[in-house]
Amino acid sequence: MVEQIPMRLMPWNPFFLVDRHYNSNALIWCKFHRLPIEMWSKKIIMLLGKTLGTPIQLDHSTRNQDYGYHANVLVDIDLSKPIPDHILLEVENNIINKQEVLLHRVPKYCNHYKNVGHIIVKYKLVQKHFG
Repeated sequence: MVEQIPMRLMPWNPFFLVDRHYNSNALIWCKFHRLPIEMWSKKIIMLLGKTLGTPIQLDHSTRNQDYGYHANVLVDIDLSKPIPDHILLEVENNIINKQEVLLHRVPKYCNHYKNVGHIIVKYKLVQKHFG
C-alpha cells in the first residue's frame, strides 16, 4: 500500500522495456453490499472475490468479522475481461441472492493498447499535440 492505495508488483525482468509492456491487471477493492449474514466468513468472502479475479486480502473490518452493511476484499482483476456487477449466491443448488458487486477506484483501461492507466483518446491528443 502506498498512501492507502494498493500497489501491484511484478517479478523482475532484466530485459524489461516500458514501451513493450502490457498490463491489463489492477488491484481493486470490491465491496459486497448487503451481504447476507450467513455468507459472512473469511473463506466465503475470498471465494466471492475469486469470481472477479485473484483475491488478495480482506479489509480490517471484514477480516475482524465486524458484521456490517458490506464486506470488502482486495482483488487482482484483469480489466480486459468483463467484470460482473452481480454474483449469484447459491446454496445447495438454490439461488438465494443476486449479490451486488461495487468496485472502488477502478483505473482507466485502454482496450486498444491493452494497458492500465490511460485511454486511447488522451493518448491521441498528446500524440497530436507533441507528435
